Amino acid sequence: MIAAIYTNLIGALSLTLILTLATSVFAECAWIQWEQVNFKPWSPKEAFPDGFSCKSTVREQIAWYRMNNPKRVESHGPESITLSTDQGPFSLTYRCLPDTVDPRWPKGK
Repeated sequence: MIAAIYTNLIGALSLTLILTLATSVFAECAWIQWEQVNFKPWSPKEAFPDGFSCKSTVREQIAWYRMNNPKRVESHGPESITLSTDQGPFSLTYRCLPDTVDPRWPKGK
């Protein structure tokens, strides 16, 4: 009887451990910073260990463009900026997505 209790307890602990590990592995996926220049196809720019790091970098990059080109900024948002240049508008958009998502491919039907 005691052996049966220990067997059930070990089984329950094993299941808990497996579910915990599976959840933490899923939560710790890499994030990719994607870049789109002048509305051309998206291209991967940099990988990050988490979404927060990726989004922080995007904010820093947009802030850098705004600070270093204040007279050329036509519009900006949290993930994009458009600058006026001698060749016309220059649009730059960033997006942070988990490494399991690729914005270049069309969504399924």
